[in-house]
Amino acid sequence: MKKKYVISILFFSVIALLIIIQLNLPESPRDTIRGTFQSKIDSNNNLNVQLIFESDDNSFVQYHEGKQVDEGTYEKTDNNIYLLKSELQDTYIILQEDNLFYYYNTILNNPVINDMELKLTAPAYIDQTNF
Repeated sequence: MKKKYVISILFFSVIALLIIIQLNLPESPRDTIRGTFQSKIDSNNNLNVQLIFESDDNSFVQYHEGKQVDEGTYEKTDNNIYLLKSELQDTYIILQEDNLFYYYNTILNNPVINDMELKLTAPAYIDQTNF
């Protein structure tokens, strides 16, 4: 009876240790970019930019302040490097290990670099019927 108790405690301790290790591992980049990314707002850049990536058809939609400003396709050109293509831009992004990337926003009159971070792992589109 005591042996079963020791084995049970040892088993649950190993499981708990594996869970703790898994939670502390950094999130690695995915094979493809997908989800909803949003710009970090700071004193140099106060424009709210969202980029939504759909991996099913390799499409993206770009919003500024909730209004759709561009849409197009993307392709993976190398390990974690993607080319965004549309009528308004041909821009490369490099997805970092922490699912962040810098985006050179050339759609604006005065282009800026946006620091983009993953907000949702699923694409979240904004309804444009009120715009």
